[in-house]
Amino acid sequence: MLDSVVAVLALGLACVLAVSFHRYRAAQLSLVLALMAAALAFGEAREIFAAQRFGPLLLLVCAAMSEPRLASRRHAALLAAILLIVGPVMLAPPRLFEAMGDAAAFPLGGQAPRVSGFVFCFVASMVCLGRWVWRGQPIDLGLTLALLPAAAAVGRGQSAGVLYLAAAVLIIVAILYHSYRMAFIDTLTGLPNRRALDETLSRLSGPFSLAMIDIDHFKGFNDTYGHDAGDIVLREVGGLLRRHGGGNVFRYGGEEFCAVFPRGDLRSAMRTLEGARGAVEAARVAVPAPRKRRSEQAAAATKDVSVTISAGCADRGEERRSAGEVLKLADQALYKAKEKGRNRVEKR
Repeated sequence: MLDSVVAVLALGLACVLAVSFHRYRAAQLSLVLALMAAALAFGEAREIFAAQRFGPLLLLVCAAMSEPRLASRRHAALLAAILLIVGPVMLAPPRLFEAMGDAAAFPLGGQAPRVSGFVFCFVASMVCLGRWVWRGQPIDLGLTLALLPAAAAVGRGQSAGVLYLAAAVLIIVAILYHSYRMAFIDTLTGLPNRRALDETLSRLSGPFSLAMIDIDHFKGFNDTYGHDAGDIVLREVGGLLRRHGGGNVFRYGGEEFCAVFPRGDLRSAMRTLEGARGAVEAARVAVPAPRKRRSEQAAAATKDVSVTISAGCADRGEERRSAGEVLKLADQALYKAKEKGRNRVEKR
């Protein structure tokens, strides 16, 4: 019984966290799961039947809906459905109550409540999985995993507390991880962002090297091909730097990146950056052709383009102890590379 109490409280916490981080689908699912867990653990036969018949249907509806706003008709409709179930439906005569429960489980109304409940919860999990495959958002994967123990818990009655607690933990972890990614990961390139870089620089000690990297003539590229093509190039360059850059690569801002080489010497960092520069120069990126050059018959034409990068690198020394000083020298080395014609790596 204690595990059921903890599970209900944990699901309530997950609902509050989801609302505070504006993850309203997660909040809806957490609320429905909390009601199901409470009904299965502390309810009589009628409450358990309602949890097994109506709860999984609500979970499926919540999983299938697009992310709503807090003050939206979708939220109002969900709350109205919950109030309808715990009010008039629960007070209905036995035969009418069972008929409504069977209708809620259509087309599995003839199956035992635990069977239809399991199927509906599992389908809701697969809906979240499909959304994760389509959009790649970590929160959707977390909801997918959370609904699996919830599916297994439908037929367990008072012994389902541990399973609902597992669902609550998975939802909470998914919310926190999604929020971490929003705070520290650049959504365009998938690289750690400027905030993550600042955190990393504050922890650096001992010998290290830093590099500032810039895409050459990027403003002119955007003027010619458009910002959508520029985003494609930024993603491609970010991926190449992650694979070939050697150090920890961050999106600094705009078309600039920063590479951190902890405990690395300057010569090794220069070699690595030169390899990354060559990989970017050799790559061909398919982008939408400039609109002015498209024919009416080839409005969606693409063009393979190439870009180059310039990089400046500096390491910690006796005269430059802080990461901020080293970063400033790396930026100066980057401008030196630009003055020498770009598509090169320089040091300070």
